[in-house]
Amino acid sequence: MNPKQSIYKSTAKKIVGIKRWEQLRNIRKWLRANRGQSNHLSRTRSWSLFLRVLLKENIRPVAFLDYEKEDIKMSVDSTSNLTRLYACRKEPETVQWIENYMRPHKVFYDIGASLGSYSLIAASVSNHTGKIFSFEPSPLSFRTLARNILLNHCEAEITPLNIALGDVSGLAVLKDENSLQSLVLKLDDVIRQLKLPPPNLIKIDVDRAEYKILQGASDVLSHPGLQTLLIEIEENKYPQQEEVEVMLKKQGFKVAAKYPRGKSAETRLFNYIFVK
Repeated sequence: MNPKQSIYKSTAKKIVGIKRWEQLRNIRKWLRANRGQSNHLSRTRSWSLFLRVLLKENIRPVAFLDYEKEDIKMSVDSTSNLTRLYACRKEPETVQWIENYMRPHKVFYDIGASLGSYSLIAASVSNHTGKIFSFEPSPLSFRTLARNILLNHCEAEITPLNIALGDVSGLAVLKDENSLQSLVLKLDDVIRQLKLPPPNLIKIDVDRAEYKILQGASDVLSHPGLQTLLIEIEENKYPQQEEVEVMLKKQGFKVAAKYPRGKSAETRLFNYIFVK
């Protein structure tokens, strides 16, 4: 490439932006490759594919989370994501708990972060100076979680981790929408290996794997900097509820509050808040 072409290329990138430039470059490569298609049906299918990809890449609906104190953008690329826009209305006690305990420079572990609603609220509450580690094993949810972090420019304070947590480290098939084999690690091992700062707050929402996660986090629970935990527990399907309370009591925690979730009379689903 001669100097003149290099200047043109550099100027074009500045005008259209890096992302759009990459899209145009990929389209150009695709057009070159598609010239060799001799079969009419193949060409038709190729153009159909091209249009679908272009639409999907350029039309990504974005809406706002129902958090009144700051505009938080959320990617809405499926109907299931629509309900996540009302996380504050759905769990006001979780939002209140974050606002009560999250402070600038505090460390928050969001275990079972899903699309990142509460991680993003924690970033806002900490005035974007906190350190949030968002654990989400589902590949589909993790992709949207990462996109939401980028949408809100929270890359510096939120670290997404595509890891499942448990009482042992190894591989396991998780009961999620994918039923894929996932890497499962003890929280103590994650902190040790990645040299993460120990948490001040922990939220656990992982569909009846809470006790196993706590079993793999004995060092974390004994750390003096850990102030509080919020754990979702489904009592009628969770025989280890008492064990959770006993375990945390030994570490100096007590139940400060218990909030019903949904039709709690039927499901016995509650958010437990533990404090020292």
